[in-house]
Amino acid sequence: LVNGTRRPFRFAIVSDESRLDLTTNATAHAIRGLGADFMLGGFSSGFTNYAARQSYADKTIMLATTAATPSVISQNNLTFGVLPPSPRYIKTAVEAIVDAADACDSRLDRCWRGMPPRCRGATCRESLKAGFIAARTKFTSVMCSLGAGVTQEAGVPVALNSSGLPLITTVAPAFSVGISQEYIDDIKEALQPLRDEGVTLLVGCTYLGTGKGLMLA
Repeated sequence: LVNGTRRPFRFAIVSDESRLDLTTNATAHAIRGLGADFMLGGFSSGFTNYAARQSYADKTIMLATTAATPSVISQNNLTFGVLPPSPRYIKTAVEAIVDAADACDSRLDRCWRGMPPRCRGATCRESLKAGFIAARTKFTSVMCSLGAGVTQEAGVPVALNSSGLPLITTVAPAFSVGISQEYIDDIKEALQPLRDEGVTLLVGCTYLGTGKGLMLA
């Protein structure tokens, strides 16, 4: 419905088979071969990054429906996003945790009873130290990199690596809920440097399978 008038709309799906090496060709085929007037997609920031480059080369608007990495959306003036920038998810959660810690400090006698010893500082707020683990994809890596900054802005210190940069460990991505014990063991190994740095607030930039593995690890 446009300006009160119903108009026909043809929707065509071109699959890139979830392969980055096919994304550019699939986008070009949709535009040149099928005559698409504008594009929707692709899946995740990694795939959308390449699709947006091709749609721009073909002077076609792309609505990036599943990309939240700011650089993917801002790379040209024909790509538009619908999701909040990825660091906002971390910012909102960290600020809620800080608020809860401050509230906890107002009633310490009840707060500490459920707190594990390694998390205990002079106050609940002072016990917070953030560390990051990311699945090895473009979106999740950028999310953690930018998330470290917003975490520090919220007043929470972050664990640092030997170069003085935020410590972000990585693990292979898992997208499904079915995960193996071997994968959980890989996550435990990736978490060890964060434990060694005394991290009490773990920020995971992952997809569903890795997130489930983190909870089990």
